Amino acid sequence: MAGSHASILSNFYERALVDQPAAVRRIIEDELLTESGYRENVAEESLVARFTAAGAAPNTLAVLVNRRLLRVEERLDIRRVELTHDVLCGVVKNSRDLRQEREAREATERVLAEQKARELAGAQGTGQGAPGCQHLCLCWRWWL
Repeated sequence: MAGSHASILSNFYERALVDQPAAVRRIIEDELLTESGYRENVAEESLVARFTAAGAAPNTLAVLVNRRLLRVEERLDIRRVELTHDVLCGVVKNSRDLRQEREAREATERVLAEQKARELAGAQGTGQGAPGCQHLCLCWRWWL
């Protein structure tokens, strides 16, 4: 039963964000959840400004409220936005953790590719290219 409960919540979260830009998911995961995975509330005007800056549609907040992912509450005369329920925190945190792992892996791969490209460019410039490229290096020198 626990597996199906988690699956239902995960599917709910994915359906709520299916037509939203990736930046909206990032804002929700980074702004509406504490680092340790608890619900955080944010002033409505701040969240709307973040959505707008990320290129989201002007009605994004209304759409997510209608889909019951977010709710708006007035506290001390300030409208604040938060996830609708604590049961969503685990799903949102899991999504955030997976995204952060993927981003870290992609950043590492990008750095390694750039390093390899620099090494290859440096080796070709000295005629010390990779095996099999010596002919190509010699041909380029001849044309130069």
